[in-house]
Amino acid sequence: MIQKTRIYIGTYTLAIPHCDTYNGAGIHIFDFDDNSGDLSPRDVMSDIVNPSYLTIDQTQQYLYAGSEVPDWDE
Repeated sequence: MIQKTRIYIGTYTLAIPHCDTYNGAGIHIFDFDDNSGDLSPRDVMSDIVNPSYLTIDQTQQYLYAGSEVPDWDE
């Protein structure tokens, strides 16, 4: 039986002071095949800036992302 796990990876899209590399495209979505170890790209959510922290709610219906925004005025 094929068992797949959905994987979400947040990447930096803009420069921030503590990170020299920022050539990401947002949130990358992959399927991981638990049996073979294959990682297959599914999609990219590119409309979010610097999604550095990701979490899924308990019902596994919603993905939340925290964005590190440069020069944010708190």
